Amino acid sequence: MAGALFIGLLFWLFITAVGAALYFLPTIIAVAQHRSNVAVIAVVNVLLGWSFVGWVVALVMALSRDAEPVQVVHVHQQMGYMPSGYPQPPPPYGQITPQPGSQIERVDTPPPPGSQMSQTQPPDRSEP
Repeated sequence: MAGALFIGLLFWLFITAVGAALYFLPTIIAVAQHRSNVAVIAVVNVLLGWSFVGWVVALVMALSRDAEPVQVVHVHQQMGYMPSGYPQPPPPYGQITPQPGSQIERVDTPPPPGSQMSQTQPPDRSEP
C-alpha cells in the first residue's frame, strides 16, 4: 500500500512539474534566448497566462525578434574652427560676410523711409 501511495505521489509530482513547465514555457524561452524584454514576458505570462490568449501573447513575444538597436551619433563642432579642406559654413541669418573693399547694407531690416529702395515702383504689368 505504501508503494502505491509513493508511486501516485510521484505521478502527481511529475504531472505538476510538466504543467508548470508548459505554463512558464514563454518565460523559459525568453530567458534561454536572452530577450531584452524578459521581465515583460514573465509578467504577461504570470498574470495573463491562465487564459489561453494571454499565454499565446506571451509565447509570441518570447519567439519574436528583438528590435535592432539604433545607433545615435552626436556631432559636436566648435564654432570658428574648420579643418583645412572643408568649406566654411554660411553666415547666420541677417549677417553678410564682408568682401574686401565692398559696401555692406543690412537686408533683414526694412529700408528707411525716403531711401532710394523705398521709392522704387513695381513694374507695370498691365500689358500682356
